[in-house]
Amino acid sequence: MVLADTTLEGLNTGNHNFKRVTTVLLPMPEALSQNSTFAEELFDLVVTVEPMGYLDLAEYAEHLRPHIRRREREEERKLDQAQRCTNTKRRSKVQLLCMERKERFEDARDELYSAGYYLADHDQARPKLRRTVLQAGHDLSCLALPSAEKERRKATETQQAQERKEKREAAEIAKAEQEEEEMVQKTVLQTSLFDPVLMTPEDRKLPVAYDLGIAEAELLLVWLPGNNEDEALWQAAFQKFLEIYQGDALRIIIAGRPEGPEHRAPVWHSLSDQETVGRGMEWYEMHDMPTEEAIAKAAKDPASNVSFGRPSVEELHCMQEIEVSCKQLFNLLSDEVARNQKTKVILGGFSQGGAVAAFAGLSRAAPVKVQQQLTSLLCCGCAVPGFQYLASKMQAACLQRRDSPEDSPFPSVKLIYCENDPEVSDRYVSTILSLCNRFEHPAALHSFKVEIKEQLPGGPRPIPGLPEQWLPSIMKEVLESLAFPAS
Repeated sequence: MVLADTTLEGLNTGNHNFKRVTTVLLPMPEALSQNSTFAEELFDLVVTVEPMGYLDLAEYAEHLRPHIRRREREEERKLDQAQRCTNTKRRSKVQLLCMERKERFEDARDELYSAGYYLADHDQARPKLRRTVLQAGHDLSCLALPSAEKERRKATETQQAQERKEKREAAEIAKAEQEEEEMVQKTVLQTSLFDPVLMTPEDRKLPVAYDLGIAEAELLLVWLPGNNEDEALWQAAFQKFLEIYQGDALRIIIAGRPEGPEHRAPVWHSLSDQETVGRGMEWYEMHDMPTEEAIAKAAKDPASNVSFGRPSVEELHCMQEIEVSCKQLFNLLSDEVARNQKTKVILGGFSQGGAVAAFAGLSRAAPVKVQQQLTSLLCCGCAVPGFQYLASKMQAACLQRRDSPEDSPFPSVKLIYCENDPEVSDRYVSTILSLCNRFEHPAALHSFKVEIKEQLPGGPRPIPGLPEQWLPSIMKEVLESLAFPAS
């Protein structure tokens, strides 16, 4: 078969003594497989003469590969190499002969290399052929194709690589879509959570597990236990405290955990204190220039010159749970302050309950009457999810109050923490303390010790343990600091 370039006229009218030769006008490279002449049977040998002047050699050579007969198994190639080394008779393994002018010979051979052919110049017939070709000012290269087995393996590997690439691209697209969706969620939740105008009404209110002390007392402490504590533990501890308390009339409500379909289990929120601390907080100190003078100037107004990062989507979803808990808490507090308008409310809690108390008191989302009668917050052994969000609320309230000093004062914040708590680090507590005071929410730290017989890294948390062993004394200290003396 002779593949003509652009015309068959030279073959049809010349004096060539061709026998049993089929002349075919060479189709475009991409049409080779659809041509019936090419599809009939495989080529044993392809000879190309001066191809660089007429066609894209690499493209044609690539499309010709499926139509060229080659060794079936890779072992045959190794056998050919062994025979070559021993000079034994062997069959030719050349599939393509390329004859090109000397000045274009290297380019032509490189084109064929790029199409997947490799050099087979060791063939026995090449020296004689090359001498003849050199006389005409050309050079000759013998080339071969990999075995069909290797070709199939390469095709499989190529397909697998393509599938991996498509999988990576699909994963990247999915990741980008997820990030975009998360950004929308973050924007919506960031602007709507704990907004008194946008908060949906809540009919349910927190159940009361225990009601201790004097019913008509003007000082009310509402305590929110953690997710996993039995309310009876706290009932025993506060009952013991009341036995030694001789100050103003005091009533203590130990609340149960929130109820309703929003909580699959009766929990305040779904994160542990250790998980919350591990997520950290993000904020940026702001100043005009990175100079000592600019930094010192910004430090004179620390409440203004700070910016907070957004909580993660997981933290915002956790804060949704906290918002539901807070709304049920607000309903309970609204009933209590409506019953006694002179009531001074202290809101406290342990672990997840303490986080809810912090949001209820510092987010400014509580009903106005509750805010007016809320005097203090007691955050005991708790980490607060998304505290940077809460800090931004405190910052806004602080700056707004500068313009409206007649507004009701902020509740004081008492941080009650156990020394060497394996879940809530001292550094985390000091950060909370610093941010509260930075935004003019008067805060103080009250620490206590619990005897630990054996504390291993990652071991059980020493608190709450038996709260009656440590709560009465620390509560006495806290009430004294609040000017509610226990004489």
